[in-house]
This record gives sequence, C-alpha cells and structure tokens, in this order.
Amino acid sequence: MVGRHDAARVQLLELRTRADALGFPPTQSSVRHLQAQVLSFTGNHKEAADLLEEAAIMAEAAGDFASVVQCSRDLVAYYAHQDPMAPEAEAWFRRGLAGLERLGNPPAPTANLWLERGAARLTAGDLEGARAAGERAESIVRRAKGIDTLLLAKVAATRGVFMMRAAYFDEALALFTAAADTYRAELGDANARLGDMHTNIGGIYFTRGDLVAAHREYKTAIKISSSLLGPDSTQLADPLYNLALIHMDLGELDEATAVFERCLDMYIRERGVDHQDTGSVYEQLAELELLRGNPHEAGKLFERAYRILVTTLGPDHPRLDTALRGLARTAVAAGQFVVAMQHHETVLRLHTAASGPVSAGAGAAHRRLASVALAAGDHTRAVREASRALEIYETMTEPVEAPRLALAQFTMAQVLWESNPSEALRLATLAYENFGHLKRREDVARWLAERT
Repeated sequence: MVGRHDAARVQLLELRTRADALGFPPTQSSVRHLQAQVLSFTGNHKEAADLLEEAAIMAEAAGDFASVVQCSRDLVAYYAHQDPMAPEAEAWFRRGLAGLERLGNPPAPTANLWLERGAARLTAGDLEGARAAGERAESIVRRAKGIDTLLLAKVAATRGVFMMRAAYFDEALALFTAAADTYRAELGDANARLGDMHTNIGGIYFTRGDLVAAHREYKTAIKISSSLLGPDSTQLADPLYNLALIHMDLGELDEATAVFERCLDMYIRERGVDHQDTGSVYEQLAELELLRGNPHEAGKLFERAYRILVTTLGPDHPRLDTALRGLARTAVAAGQFVVAMQHHETVLRLHTAASGPVSAGAGAAHRRLASVALAAGDHTRAVREASRALEIYETMTEPVEAPRLALAQFTMAQVLWESNPSEALRLATLAYENFGHLKRREDVARWLAERT
C-alpha cells in the first residue's frame, strides 16, 4: 500500500506541474487537495497542511467555495491535532463558515464542519465546546427539509465519540446504539459503518471493565469487516488491535502477542514503519513484556515506540505520554528512580502545555510522580504530588473518569498509611468503590484486607 501511495505522489506531482503551467486555479486547487490527502495518509501532515492552505486560497480566488469548505475542515483537524491550544483551528473553522455562507449553508457540509470543530474542541480539552458543536450539527440536520437519516446517524456516532471521551458513557452508548440501528436498517447487517459502531460500543464496555461484552462487540466488528474485506485485509488492523487489548486484560498474553504482531504487520504494510499506529503497537508489545517480567525487553520496545511517535508527532505532543510512562516503569524496575521522575516530569510538561495545569492528564502525571517518590522513599514529595493530583480532580470543571479518580485516591492512601492510617483507609475504600468492575479493585481489596 505504501508503494501505491508513493506512485500516487509522483503522478500527482506531475499533474500539479502541468496544472501550474496552465494557471487555472480550480485545477491547481483540486490537485493540491488530492496531494494533501495522500501526504496525510502517509504521515506527512505538515506538508499536507501547507498544500491545503494553498488549495484553499486558490479555490477562494476562483470562487470555488465548496472546495474552500473542504480544505478548511481538513485544516481544522490538522491544527487541532498538532497544537490543541493554537488559534489556527478556530481561524480555519471561521473561514469555512464564511464559505458555507456563500453557498447558502447546505446542511451536510455545514453539519460536517461543526462536527470537525467539535473534534477540535475535544482535542483542546474543551468538553462542553465539543458537546455544543455536536448538538449544533444535529440541529442543522434535523431542521433541513427531508432529514438525511444516514447523515443523522453519522452525527450521532460522532457525538458518541465526544461523549465517550468526556466520560459520559451512558449517553455515548445510547448514541452509538442509535447510529448502529440506523446503519443496520438502511444498509443491512454487513456494512463498515455498522462495524465501526460495534467497535465503539465495545470500547465503552471495555472502559467499564465488562470484558465479556467488549469481546462480543469486537468480534462482531471483526466478523463484519472480514465479510466485506477478506480475512487478510489491512483494514482489520484497528478492530484486531482492540481484540488484542481484551486478551491482554484477560491475562491471555500469548494470544495478545500474536494478535498485536498481526496488527503490526498490517500497520507497516498500510501506513509505514514511522506511523503513530505502528508506535502504538510497539507500546502494547512492551506492556506484554512487562507483564511477563521482562523490563529490559520492554524498555527497548518503549524506546522504539517513543522514537516513532516523536518522528510522526513531534517532541511536544501529549500522545508521547504512553511511551514515556512505559520508560518510567522500566526505570523503576531497574531502581533508577531519578530517571523515572524525569520521564514523568516530561509527561506533566506535555499535558500542561496542551491542556493546562488543571486537566486529567496533568492530574495523572502528578499521581505517577507520587508513586515513584513513594517507591524512592521521598515521602515529602509523594504527599505533595498525590495531594496535587486529588486537588486537580476536585477542581476540574469536566467530569473525571471514576477509575482515574480511584487511582489517585489509592495512591494517596498508600502515601498516608504510615502517618494517617484512618484517612488512608477511607481513601482506599473510596478507590475500591470507584474502580467498579476493573481488576485494580482486587489490588485495593488485598491492600485493605492486609490492614484491617
């Protein structure tokens, strides 16, 4: 697949040269938009964005406002992904709205632009902004003459993603289920959109710790995709990745490894070696090595994942946190507490820059710093970092996922046990309740049993 993309890049470059020689802006704009799509798919996002901006300007000069809107939507996604706090995403959203105004605000592209803005606001940590954008998109579709049921399903599915990311799991499940019902009714039992909904529903069950239900949904998604694409299609990589996570959480390490390695082969063939999805698989393979008790091998895999993600996303992207946290854990296993603290401090810096000092990512980083400080015997810093984590979760305006809060409560309980056992037991009991059905609840139960 990468080879075909390379061939497409060469052909489009030749076509762009000819279009520029003719000097006809609509063709020049269209070719650049196609080039940007190919470059984006192969991970060259900055070059793609530059071409999209050129395409938008040319389309605007030619009065092709439909193309302006398309380019604006893609640029909103790019800038939000690169720097959630940068103003460019909002600027291109406004430019897209101006183009839609010139077109008479057609429902489908208008709703799609609002959905892209919602995704941008979500990336920036503005959960209410994302929710409002999703509701605006739904309102636009419902007010249109002759409701497009498939577009309405798309809006529901996208809003479901917003709600899931904001930890509104009941609302997300209802939205995904409604979208799935529409896709099944309109397109039949074997269609890609229905498979995506089963994947999303599986993700909710997985987050809630209902592994049996999650496994069922992921298997259904894979069955649908296999029937459409064949069992060896690289497009099966994403649902297979989710299935591998289930195997890992169930302790089926060999099964998880086999599926992750299958995903890795697919991602490399489809997206290339230096792609963030490839890096994600290396992170999970590293996790498996940690579970097997091989921190040295895990460290090498985390380091490889980190290098790939820096190459694809840059050195300041919050998505680097998983690899950095993994490297910190391997450092702790080797007794290198200073190195582990440095990795977690880098994670804290990334999340603070991306989402501010009062955010879920920053709170999690403080909690991990507390854990390492406790392991290193630095009780003063452990108390300070654990207290800051809980303070952040208490002052956040958006809801905090119960398992995330439980981790902070249990960490503080461990920190306080020697100095304030009654408070430690209270916090541990709260953590036990907040973990719900997740496996970490068993760890808390053992800790409490040993102390009561």
